[in-house]
Amino acid sequence: MDFGRVGIQICFDIIFPEPWRELAEKGAKIVFWPSAYNGGFPLQVYAYLHQYYVVSSVRSDKSRIIDPLGRILAETDQRINLIYRDINTDFIISHYDFNYDIPERIMKTYPGRVEISSSIDDARFLVEPTDETLKTEHLKKEFGFETLLQYIERHKTAYASMLRGENPPAQKPAHGDRPQYSKQNQVEQAES
Repeated sequence: MDFGRVGIQICFDIIFPEPWRELAEKGAKIVFWPSAYNGGFPLQVYAYLHQYYVVSSVRSDKSRIIDPLGRILAETDQRINLIYRDINTDFIISHYDFNYDIPERIMKTYPGRVEISSSIDDARFLVEPTDETLKTEHLKKEFGFETLLQYIERHKTAYASMLRGENPPAQKPAHGDRPQYSKQNQVEQAES
């Protein structure tokens, strides 16, 4: 059964950021990291920066499962030497900019069929269908939102134009004219 693209980094590979980025560019959804030591915060950074799961298996005391928001979901310690968790490789990381009401709308439309994890401080949310008949591509189209990578690429293009002294190209975001950091229904109520 096909479950997504995985990557592997081993122990001292944690020191070199380039291969971690390359795994993301090649579409890795999970990166496994066996090691002699815990690895610490850099594993969370790689998961966060490259928007994939990191699963470590270490000889010391803290093997971890880290989500694409950089959060530790499970870890071993001196008393727990085995951890597990279901990981859905059909997920989207999105930016809250112009998408502030999207998580609530998805959960209202598909109660119990989609898990939304939020990191308000980072202005990101993670969308993971729990119903295998529901796919993230369908959700993106239905609710008109884009991935964080698409959001970043639009802005890179605009910045590059401005640095060349040109007007940036017209942006065509998935959100249309949704309000930036408020919920659509609040705006509609204020206008009526």
